[in-house]
Amino acid sequence: MPRLPAACTQLLGVRQPILGRWAACAAAAVVGLSAASCTEGDGAATATDATGGGGTSGGDTVAVDGATTGGSDVGAGGDSVTTVDTTAAEATGDAGGATDAGETPDQTSGATDGSTTNPDTAGDTTVKPDGGGSGDAVIAPDGTTSGGDNFKELLVKVLGPSGKDWIQSMGGNSQLSGVAYGAPEEISWSASNGKSGKITPTEKWKTSVIQLDKGDNHFTITAKKGNQVVTDTVHLTYNPVFAFEGAPDMSPNVLFVNENAKVVVHFSATAAIANGQDKPIIDASTIQLVEVDEQGKPIAGGYTANLKDSGQGGNCDDVSKDAVYSECANINAKEAKTKYFRVKAKVDVGEVYEAWSPVTVVDVVQRFDKPTCNAIVSLQGKVKGDYVTAVTGGADWKKAQADAIAALKADSSVADAGPANGNGYGVWIRYKTGQLGALNLAPADMRSSAGAVGPGAALPTFSVGTRRALALAPFQSEFSKLGGDEAEKLGNDLKAKQCPPYAVDAANNSQAFLRWYREMSSYGMVAISGHGEVLFGDMGADVYKSLGWEHQGAQEVVWSGEPVNCSALSGSTATCNQAGNGCPTGESCVKTSLQGGVCVDSTQADIMRGRAIIGDQTYGFVPAFLRHHHVQQFPQSIVYLGACRTMYNGSLATQLWGSGAAAVVGFSDYVASEYAAAQGGKFLDGLANGLSVNQALPTSTDDPKYGGRMRHIGIDEANLKNEALINPSWDSGNLTGWKPVGDGRVVSRLGVTIPVAGKYMGIISTGLGFTAQNGSLTQPFCIDKAQNEMCFFWKFYSEEFIEWCGSQFMDSFTATLKSDTASVKMVDVYIDSLCPYDCGEKSPCEPGSPTCKCGKDWKTLSPSDVNFDQGGVHMTPWQKTCVDVGALGLSGSGKKVDLTFFATDKGDSIFDTVILIDEVTIK
Repeated sequence: MPRLPAACTQLLGVRQPILGRWAACAAAAVVGLSAASCTEGDGAATATDATGGGGTSGGDTVAVDGATTGGSDVGAGGDSVTTVDTTAAEATGDAGGATDAGETPDQTSGATDGSTTNPDTAGDTTVKPDGGGSGDAVIAPDGTTSGGDNFKELLVKVLGPSGKDWIQSMGGNSQLSGVAYGAPEEISWSASNGKSGKITPTEKWKTSVIQLDKGDNHFTITAKKGNQVVTDTVHLTYNPVFAFEGAPDMSPNVLFVNENAKVVVHFSATAAIANGQDKPIIDASTIQLVEVDEQGKPIAGGYTANLKDSGQGGNCDDVSKDAVYSECANINAKEAKTKYFRVKAKVDVGEVYEAWSPVTVVDVVQRFDKPTCNAIVSLQGKVKGDYVTAVTGGADWKKAQADAIAALKADSSVADAGPANGNGYGVWIRYKTGQLGALNLAPADMRSSAGAVGPGAALPTFSVGTRRALALAPFQSEFSKLGGDEAEKLGNDLKAKQCPPYAVDAANNSQAFLRWYREMSSYGMVAISGHGEVLFGDMGADVYKSLGWEHQGAQEVVWSGEPVNCSALSGSTATCNQAGNGCPTGESCVKTSLQGGVCVDSTQADIMRGRAIIGDQTYGFVPAFLRHHHVQQFPQSIVYLGACRTMYNGSLATQLWGSGAAAVVGFSDYVASEYAAAQGGKFLDGLANGLSVNQALPTSTDDPKYGGRMRHIGIDEANLKNEALINPSWDSGNLTGWKPVGDGRVVSRLGVTIPVAGKYMGIISTGLGFTAQNGSLTQPFCIDKAQNEMCFFWKFYSEEFIEWCGSQFMDSFTATLKSDTASVKMVDVYIDSLCPYDCGEKSPCEPGSPTCKCGKDWKTLSPSDVNFDQGGVHMTPWQKTCVDVGALGLSGSGKKVDLTFFATDKGDSIFDTVILIDEVTIK
C-alpha cells in the first residue's frame, strides 16, 4: 500500500487497559455446555481457560471487578467467584428471609484499636506476638470478636461479595456480608422483590442464602440503634451462567450543562469472539450502550449506541478483533444530574436471553462560577476571623462556635449550618447553590485545625499488590514544627530502599492536590498526614439522598493541601495536545483523538456533587469522593490516614476497605500532632522495615491531651515485604505492579492470538489508540539469589512489514534488565532485523550473509488476521527469550533491577507496530 501523509490517517480511539475477562466459559463447562468454547489458539501457542474467572454453581456470585473472600474486589478486572456459605443462617418466617448466624467474611479483621489477639503469620519471628496493642476491642483474622464497641456512631456497609454498588451473579443464590459499627441493636435486609430477613446484629454480619430473581436485584441493609437508622444499598444482577467483564468505560466522565462533549466509550466483551468452530456466547451485533436510571432501568428517549469492534477511528475503536467494542458518544446534557449507562447484549448459554452489565456513572454539573466562589470564600474567611478574635479574647470556644453558626445561618446564601459531631470544634455549611463548606476551628496543635499551607497479585504473605507508594503531606510545613511529618518520612524511607524497591510519588503542602487523592487506588502503600474532622451529621435524610452519599450520617472529612482558588475554576473546557500536556493545574487530560483531547475539571464536579468541601483555606473530601473516584480497585493496599477523627465512625475506612484496601489505619478522635507523629511514625517505620500491619502497630494508649487513639480495620498480616516481580504475566487482568508510559495495557486476545499461558497478556505499541510513538511497561524488583534465569514470550506485529523492509522506517522493540551496576538488552529487534533476508525482494542476498541488510532475527512472517488503521499487518510467531541473570551478577545482589519492555517508532507514526508479551518467569 502507498505510505499516506499523517494528515490522511484515521483517528483511533483511546482505550483504557482491558480490565476484565470473560467468566462464562468455566460456568458453561459446569452446566454441561461446550467445553471447546474455553480453548483458543493461533497455531503457535494454545491455552485452555479451564477457570475463566472461576467456576460457578447455583449458589455462587461474581463481583463486578472480581471479589476476594470477604467481599473486597481485587484489581479492576478478572471476575472471580465467591462461594456462598449455605450453613450460615437459621430460617425464620420473615417473607422468605432468615436470621443470620453471625459468621464473618474470611481473611479480614475488623476494627481494632491498636492491638490484635493473633500472632502474625507473615513470617516474622522477632516481634511481640500480640502486635503490642492494648486497645479496647479485637477482631482477629478468623473473625472472632472481643471487647466493647469502638465507634461512636452507627454505620453499616456491604463488603461482600463486593464493596461496589453493582455486582454480578452467575448463580441464582447469593449472600451479602459486611460490617456494622456503633453497636447496632437490629440489622435486616430487604429486596426489591419484596423478600426480607433479619441478621444477627454483630460487627461483622452475613445474610442467609438469598434466592435471586433473573435480572437486577436491589438490596437494602438496615441497621438500627434506638432512634438511629442507617442503610446501605447494593444492586446485584443475576445473568444465568454468564458474567460480563465489567461496566462500560466512558471518558471523560464529567460533563457540563449545555456544552457539547465527545465521550469515548469502550466495553470489553471477549465472549463475543468465536473460538474455533464454536459459536460465540455474546451476539456482537446486539452489544448496545443504554442510558438507564439509578435502578438500572432504560430511560425512555435516553441515549443509546451500538458498540463495534471495527478498528475504525470514526467510532473510537483502536484495533479490530481485540474484543473491545467502542463508540464515540456525542452528548449535550440540558440539566445537572447524574447519568447512568450500562451495556446490554443477547447471550446464548444454552438459554438465549438479554444480559445486562454493571452501571457506569457520568456527572453532568453546572459550572461553579467565580463570583459565587469568591462570595463563599469571603463569608467563610470573615466568620472564621471573628471566631479567632473571640477565642483569642478569652471567649469560650463553644459560644464562639455557636456565634459562628448563627452568623452563617443569617447569610442569605446559606441553606443550613451546624457543628462538628461529637462535641467537635468544626463547623459545616450547606449553600443554597449546592456547594458544601467547612471551617476548621480546632486548637492549632491538633490534627484537625488546618494551618497555613506551605509552598508549593496478592501473595500468601498478604503483601500489597504493587510497589508504588504515595506519600501526601499537605501540612508538612506545619507538622515539621510539631513532632515531624510521618508521611513525608515514609516516602523518603521507601525511596531509599533497594529491596523491596518502591516507586514513590510524594507531594507536600500546596502541591498535595486533590488529583493525588483521586489516584490513590494506583498505589500499594498510601500514607497521608493531615487534618481531619467529622461533619454534616445533622442534615436531613432528603439532603443525604440528594447528595448521593452512601452513609446517611456524619461524614469523616480529610483536608488536602490544594488551596481554594476561585480564579482557577474553568469557565470552558480547555484542550490538551498529542502528548497529553497543556491542561491547567488541577485538571487532567483525556485523549479523544490522536491529535489531543480535553481537560477535565474534576474539582468542579466534586464541589457541585458534594464530594469536595470548600474549606477556609484548602479543599477537603468526604467518603463519597472515594466511592466515586476509585472505580479501579485498590491492589490490597495499606492506607494510613494520619489525621484527627479518620476512624470516628468508619465512613472513610469502610469505603477504602470495600474498594480493595487490605488495611486502613487512622485515629478515633482528636489527637495532638506530636502524638500522631509519634504513633504514626512508629507504625510506618515498622512497615518500611518489613513488619506486618499487626506487628507494626505501636502499643496504643489514648492521646493524653485530646483522648484519641490509633485504630485499624482490615487484614492484620498486610505488609510491604514482597520484592519479587508482581503480576509478571498480567493474569490479574490489569497493570497492577507495572508502570505504563504511552500505550501499555493488558488484553485477553488479539484476533485469534491468545496468551501463551493464563488468561491475559501485556501489549505495547507505537501508536494504537490515541498514543503517538512510544509504549512501555516497567517494573522494578529484586532477584533472589536462587533465581538464575529469566524468560518471556513475545510476538511482533507491524504495518511496516513487508513493504517497508529496508527503508528508514524502523519501528523497534527492546526488553531491558538494568541495575545500578549492570544492564542487558534481552531483546533488541527492529523491522529490518525481522524482515526476510532479501528485505522483501528489495535486496537479494545469501541468507545469513553479513552483507544482508535484513533478516538478522528473522524467523518467519505471516499475514495477521488483525488490521490496524492502515491495514496490511504481518506478524512473527511467538518467540521465547531467556537470559542468565546469575551470570550478569543480578541474582541476590540486594539491588533493585528495572525490567522494561519498550516499543518505539522511528521515521514516522503513520504505520503502527504492536508487541504482545506473556509468560514472564524467573527461576
